[in-house]
Amino acid sequence: MRNQKGQAALIVVIFMLVMMLSLVFAAAGVALKDARVAEASKKARLAYFAAEAGLDDAVYRLKRGKNLVSSFSVSLNGASAAINTTTAGATKEIKSTGDFLGASRAVRSVLTTGAGTSFHYGAQVGAGGIEMSNTSKIIGSIYSNGNINGENSPVITGDALLAGSSQVSGVTVQGTILLNQPVLPMPISDTKLDQWETDAEAGGVHTSPCPYVLTSGTTNLGPKKIACDMDIKNTAVVNLTGTLWVVGNLTIQNSAIVQLAPSYGTMSGLILVDDPANRSSKSLLDVKNSAQILGSGTSGSYVMLVSRNNSAESESGTDAVEIQNTSSAPIYYAPHGSVEIHNSADLKEITAYKLEIRNSATVTYESGLANINFSSGPSGGWDIINWKEIIP
Repeated sequence: MRNQKGQAALIVVIFMLVMMLSLVFAAAGVALKDARVAEASKKARLAYFAAEAGLDDAVYRLKRGKNLVSSFSVSLNGASAAINTTTAGATKEIKSTGDFLGASRAVRSVLTTGAGTSFHYGAQVGAGGIEMSNTSKIIGSIYSNGNINGENSPVITGDALLAGSSQVSGVTVQGTILLNQPVLPMPISDTKLDQWETDAEAGGVHTSPCPYVLTSGTTNLGPKKIACDMDIKNTAVVNLTGTLWVVGNLTIQNSAIVQLAPSYGTMSGLILVDDPANRSSKSLLDVKNSAQILGSGTSGSYVMLVSRNNSAESESGTDAVEIQNTSSAPIYYAPHGSVEIHNSADLKEITAYKLEIRNSATVTYESGLANINFSSGPSGGWDIINWKEIIP
């Protein structure tokens, strides 16, 4: 009897020991699982932080006009990230994949450039119409809300579309004359021009010396607001790294060169000449002699020069833009003013309230202007469309 009681007690002890060991092993299993989950979470977080750091670095480079190669890598807290950039037209997709000891996380951002604008005609003119003389020529089609008048054999090689009751006189139109067309609005709104000026001012304001005169050497400029008149002349070279806003008059003359920085690529850039306090007798643009205004060096890249002088619209007679003796081929835009071109000037496109073409001046339209993208500049010229985590 006593042995039976001893055996029962031993069984109870063994059972309790098994139960305790089971609980210990169960607790240890839970602890190990939690440790594994915590370790995996830590690895994933470090991989994610590296991916975010890589994407942030790439976007910063792009928006600040710094060198952004198609692929590179970064390291952060022992983790690494591989960053790859693909380009499709005016859109860039940047994917950053982070890795830490086998854990992988990825993030992606899609960015696009500033405003896209279409110029469908070699010249688009408002109610002020077009005056052509001597051997001046527009190679391409034109659209005018006003009359087209000429003397001494000027030529338009394409079609001439005229709004309302406007007529053509004294100009050879080699294409078709289309009358009674609707009034065509200017392709870029004043609101957009205001925004571009704001973009330029965000890069800083030049207040001294004023007037701002550049006569030699190379100057990187933009985005920038020039708070006075500006004169670029002699052998001065200006590399535009962002939108330039001149609050006054701008003269580009002699053998001076104004060109976009290579980082613009296929994008086009802007110079705005505008004194909001005086758009009747200021805000004037004068390009002359052998001055050159060039794109980034990549096909399809242009500089558009904008004058917001409104004297032609108010019939006060001052030319907003005067171009002469230059072989450069930028785009000129004066939605409320008059553009006068004479001598051996050669341009790509003109949009103005009124246009006067003299002597041997030529406007040569390029088909690529029907779909042109203007950037506020490599610095700030890219807008973030989305930024999110994706599956690696």
